[in-house]
Amino acid sequence: MVLPTFDQSVRCEILGLPGTESLRDLLELESREFEAVLGQPMEFAPPSQRRRNVWQVNVQPGISASSLHAETENLRLISRVRRPADFAETLQLLHSLAHSPTSSAQCSECRTYAEVAARISSEIANTYPYFTLRGLSWDRICSRYSDLGSLRGGAFWHMAQRWVAELGDAHTAVRAPGSVSHPPYRAEMTLAGAALLSVPDDSRAFQAGVRVGWLMDVESPHLWLATTGASPQQHAEVAARRFMTMGSAPRTFSARDGRGRTVEWQEPPPPAMPSVSRHGPTLRVARFEKSTPALLCAGLRSLSDEATVVLDLRGNTGGNLVAADACRRMLIREPGEYGSVRYSNARGSLSAHYPIWLNPKATTSPAHLRILVDSMTYSAAEDFLQPLADLDNVSVEGGPTGGGSGRPRTIPLMGGYTLRVSTAITYTTQGAPIELKGLNAATLPRRTHEHSTGSADTLQE
Repeated sequence: MVLPTFDQSVRCEILGLPGTESLRDLLELESREFEAVLGQPMEFAPPSQRRRNVWQVNVQPGISASSLHAETENLRLISRVRRPADFAETLQLLHSLAHSPTSSAQCSECRTYAEVAARISSEIANTYPYFTLRGLSWDRICSRYSDLGSLRGGAFWHMAQRWVAELGDAHTAVRAPGSVSHPPYRAEMTLAGAALLSVPDDSRAFQAGVRVGWLMDVESPHLWLATTGASPQQHAEVAARRFMTMGSAPRTFSARDGRGRTVEWQEPPPPAMPSVSRHGPTLRVARFEKSTPALLCAGLRSLSDEATVVLDLRGNTGGNLVAADACRRMLIREPGEYGSVRYSNARGSLSAHYPIWLNPKATTSPAHLRILVDSMTYSAAEDFLQPLADLDNVSVEGGPTGGGSGRPRTIPLMGGYTLRVSTAITYTTQGAPIELKGLNAATLPRRTHEHSTGSADTLQE
């Protein structure tokens, strides 16, 4: 272990640092994640002359890449960045530094495919939190890919994606470079193609004559299934979603019905749509982003006369955790512990359970809230749902959800490819992990107001 053995709270000196304002809410919300690695709580402060138990930012415009350095004798971490906003890159390096044999880690790409393979192996071995939960042996998985470093180009990246996909976690994956958007369809990947589950009436595919049940033409569907990691309840749909991924340019798709008719259409990049929309007494929350709390608050107020409000989270794959936290606090009624989180310590094991303590945020809370979910309700959407799902004025319909509350970190690989690795397990108030199993009405306990502050000390993995 190269990190300093801090002997009191670590003072992270970013207050007042230009370009870091947007990080503050997330860092405060997830401060326990850093405590799990640092061994001490982290607090936020302006730059000072303090030299011990401190994380400082050193701006050096001429450096080639951001880096994080450990001074073990001085009990100090130093982020060296080209501009203050790049401090976020060094946050991603903390876990790498914790298991590094050297006193520094750099946010830079690997130079060879062999180095990429070694980086993937090490980062997952030391950070990934679900081996026991999922009954996996990383050594056994790695043994099947021992010759990966000898491959090149597309063959290497396909095999690397297949390797990491064996973990069965949609958050943990080797990702190709480029911007990503998704057309408005839902489908499940089969060995015959992507079977369409949803084709909106106003979509290009519908206008071309395509309907639910048609098969989208897919080259090598088995490869999409093999290179996609996801929990069983969502695996086929996540594979189809990956296949349908678009960049900034239009893309041509084709689909066929059961009678041999084939239709081709050109799909434009999807337009920007609000994350919350109202349809009668239903509020559809498509994703969590910065604007979502204000939109949800306005939607709830517009439905204040309704005895029952429906919140539709189906297909919501997550997004901004800070936004999800603000939204869930609108709907809880009392302060208390709402489950717990365990974080990776970046050295191959997990922290103790940290309770999730939430305070309500004044808003218009409906007398009865129906929440609709499915297997693509995932990630930050599950963090939003978890504290609400067992309240006595809430009913959950559908599920199980996707089973992934992983707080992934991103590590550069080579040629724009990156590795994302989960770092946490979230638990319900009864100690059940959300990871893998997800949430649904059958598995959620009921919480009444007088039991809203139960202890997390008895939680078991």
